[in-house]
Amino acid sequence: MSFRFELKLEGKAQSMFNLVNIDNKLKKTYLEQLYDSGVKIRDTAKLILRSKVNPEYSTGLLESSIKVAFNPNTPAVRVGPDMRMTDYAEWVELGHKMGGGWAAKSQWWWEGHHYMEESWLTHRDNIIPSIRIKLADELMHYTMEKNIKGGISIRHGTELVKGTGRFVGGSGRL
Repeated sequence: MSFRFELKLEGKAQSMFNLVNIDNKLKKTYLEQLYDSGVKIRDTAKLILRSKVNPEYSTGLLESSIKVAFNPNTPAVRVGPDMRMTDYAEWVELGHKMGGGWAAKSQWWWEGHHYMEESWLTHRDNIIPSIRIKLADELMHYTMEKNIKGGISIRHGTELVKGTGRFVGGSGRL
């Protein structure tokens, strides 16, 4: 007894074009969502910091130094103060000793504002789900269909068929 398995792509050129498009679109969507997550963390950190500092003594330099560093070649985002602008940022975040001198008995701990930590804790549980939702939305525009000849076509849809959740009628051109 022998088994034979055959996989054919009908409309190979168009299906290959659509496969490449899926890859490019998913990468672009992922990178956009990653960057947007960094922006949300940065903006929340700025709001938290603004709400905790005394405006009488704040110059706004620390707040303006909080940046999003993003390199699409190494898909990662870094959010935090630019230490070249504000070398004291870590002490405002974490806290530090105050009072007296190095040998004084009247020292006490000034608790930091924890603006970066609180911002991360606010957004960490939503980052991956938001990326997943956007990727799923992007994939909804493509269908893999078995055609009459037994081949598989990958199509980019242009019109959503009500009640099915599938796109049909695509030409493959975006």
